[in-house]
Amino acid sequence: FNKDVLQETDSRIYQSVIIGDLKNIGQRPEADMRIKLIKKLCNFLSEIRSGLTYIDIGSNMGTFCFAVSKLKKVSECIGIEAFEKYRVFAEGLKFLAGATKVSFLNLACGSDKIANKILTHNKHATEPFISLMSVYHHIDDKEMCLADLSYLRPAALAIEFATQERYYPERK
Repeated sequence: FNKDVLQETDSRIYQSVIIGDLKNIGQRPEADMRIKLIKKLCNFLSEIRSGLTYIDIGSNMGTFCFAVSKLKKVSECIGIEAFEKYRVFAEGLKFLAGATKVSFLNLACGSDKIANKILTHNKHATEPFISLMSVYHHIDDKEMCLADLSYLRPAALAIEFATQERYYPERK
């Protein structure tokens, strides 16, 4: 699902994993500022709506979901991951962390109808906070992805765009 043919190989995992004594520092730093931002946004949104659902598109091994699930006013965290092996690994980490508010679905944004699957999984997952962190450039059909996610009527949508010009040549 990595559409970047120019990306150099790296033997490290992508997201750092820190659960109790289990610690494996990946390509992303241990103190990832993006996680702090997403948690602040979730805290803000949970003040104005009760029972906030957080959805992380391209959840990798679930780092964002695990961090957000610790927030008291967030009722559920759903990680959407296209690569089945990452979803399975995330399920193992979920067990180790005892993260009962977290679930993972094996879906590809822009190919699968994510909104239908999420609403089947949880009928109350409307108006969620959705994040796509460093994944948007890997989505084949961006229009389909955004149209599908709009069906959930998100309270907010945070997208981190890649900085390499090859992903968005129209930006020049």
